[in-house]
Amino acid sequence: VLLLDEPGASLHPTLQAALVDRLSQVSAQVITVTHSPAMLPLAASQVGPSIVRVDREGLASRAWPVSAAEYKGVAAKLRAKGNQGLPFAEHAILCEGEDDVAVVRILADRLGAHLGESNVMVVDCAGRANLPDYIRLCSHLHLLHLVIMDEDSAKVAAQPGLAKGPAEVRKAMRGSPRPRRLFSFREDIETAFGLPCKDRAALEAAARHVALDSGEPGALAQVMRRFLAIRKGFRAARPAEPQL
Repeated sequence: VLLLDEPGASLHPTLQAALVDRLSQVSAQVITVTHSPAMLPLAASQVGPSIVRVDREGLASRAWPVSAAEYKGVAAKLRAKGNQGLPFAEHAILCEGEDDVAVVRILADRLGAHLGESNVMVVDCAGRANLPDYIRLCSHLHLLHLVIMDEDSAKVAAQPGLAKGPAEVRKAMRGSPRPRRLFSFREDIETAFGLPCKDRAALEAAARHVALDSGEPGALAQVMRRFLAIRKGFRAARPAEPQL
């Protein structure tokens, strides 16, 4: 058994990645305590990796494990979208894609919420089909999470088979023991902000100027405000930075 305590404290990220690769080749059980996303075992070649988030509840520490099988299913997705930092976040806002991430950040700024300073990670999950995996990971890691998705009601009415996507997200949410929130646009984010088609620049401009007291944009802003208020309450009770 090889135990490493904070190896990332004295290595830059490139060497941390090299160390993780080397450790995956040794004939031993490797236990690493770290605050560095670069030290997470994300390569497909690594056998049986599991992670345990050690978090603070009041004056006591509590461990939140993710099984090797569960972690293996989401590790490649974390690596592909650069979401390695998710297990180290205080809380998470899970979005279908990049456009949603951009809108959430703009609305957070308008609400006076400093997400980075509060260690709230806004995650591009690369499509609605990936949301259930991220929801389950957040649940296992005991992360408070807000999920934002499109219902695509008109598309579902025309093709009922498409209803499976939103249904899978709701199923994952029901199985989450951690306090969580779900916000869904009736159609999609472009329609909600009055745009006829996908246009990142136009969407960002609309998010900067849309009224936040009515319509779906206003409803999303209210959900975000309540979510962040809950986050502050949890943060006051658990001030320590989590580690893996």
